[in-house]
Amino acid sequence: MQAKFISSHLGNAINDLELQYHRVTPSGNQTGPTSQPRAVTSIYASSVEEKIHALRINFDGDFQIEGRPLIMRPDRPTKGGTETGLRVWDCGIMLAKYIDRNMTVAQCSGLKVVEVGCGTGIAGLSLALKGADVTLTDLPSVECRTNDHIALNADNIAAAGGSACFKLLDWRKLGVWDNSETYDWVLAADCVWHHSFINDFTKALVLLCNKDPSRTRVLFGHKLRSSDLNEPLFEHLRKNSFTIQKVNRELLHPDYLNAKSDVYVLQLQEAVQIPSF
Repeated sequence: MQAKFISSHLGNAINDLELQYHRVTPSGNQTGPTSQPRAVTSIYASSVEEKIHALRINFDGDFQIEGRPLIMRPDRPTKGGTETGLRVWDCGIMLAKYIDRNMTVAQCSGLKVVEVGCGTGIAGLSLALKGADVTLTDLPSVECRTNDHIALNADNIAAAGGSACFKLLDWRKLGVWDNSETYDWVLAADCVWHHSFINDFTKALVLLCNKDPSRTRVLFGHKLRSSDLNEPLFEHLRKNSFTIQKVNRELLHPDYLNAKSDVYVLQLQEAVQIPSF
């Protein structure tokens, strides 16, 4: 089964980007038109996927998007006692390389993108290096580091015709967010790692997608940690009118796979009444 996710803003930009997917059930299983349900937490037979990519990448020029280095100064994954948003996680690396492999500068130029729970900003900065106009959002604890990463990549982002900025967005205080912008893509990379985040994360996605659900898509990189997290997450998203489509792993970069992580495309089926935040 195949689908094309075509935003009206993209015109011909993304018409050729076909994402093969399996429908995701509330339990996190995937089904195809002729296949039996298969758990998405199955371990894939690739030695690459068993590596922790964040340990082998220094982000000092050794990680590139569209042939340009993505420079960052994250905390090492092995450094204890630090803010999780100051580290780079494999799911974010995988999502960044999915973007690099499947989206061209011509397709991304001028796109309006917002990343929620951006942390170091690896996913959003990757799209900025493809020419998109990206707003990175997170809590104050990562603002300084993320702004440093924006500055480190400013010249290459400008050369690609993109832009990047940081804005504070606390999912628990959505009422203060300026929701005047309509986005083509909402990015999220491994930012729901505990069940206590599910409700606030979903409300944030509804807020950002609700102005024009036919246009806005969510590109969601998610690590499948346990059924106690995955099943409530997918169920809550579906309950709040999101369709969930899993990107075929053949479209992911083979050198940056992670056995327990996948990429999903979400879309709000229709505009919904936003509750008071």
